[in-house]
Amino acid sequence: VSVAVVAGQCAFVDGASVTVVTITMAPEGGATVVFDGVPYTVSGSQVEVGPGSYEWSASAGGGYVLVGDTSGAITAIDCAEPPPTAAVAVSAGPCIWDGDATADVTVDIDPDGSAQS
Repeated sequence: VSVAVVAGQCAFVDGASVTVVTITMAPEGGATVVFDGVPYTVSGSQVEVGPGSYEWSASAGGGYVLVGDTSGAITAIDCAEPPPTAAVAVSAGPCIWDGDATADVTVDIDPDGSAQS
């Protein structure tokens, strides 16, 4: 039986850093993986964790032998909140000839104050 515990990318969700950890084993059910104190026997199990270090260990099921790593640790990083976004739209009105070529220019910034010119 081989097992793997893999941390995915950190994401900022509902105001917090979240990392999805995926636990796999082949064949499925051939081992028990204990991750952060909780046993898993289904390959593809996913656990959402916050920033920190998490230990795991594996034990073979009846009639199986573990091959490869039987324990380890993963670190989930603290990812930063993404910066707020701003939209800027610039439009020019018709060119008016009055001795000088001029046109009205409109700049829309959403939300107000989120960008500087």
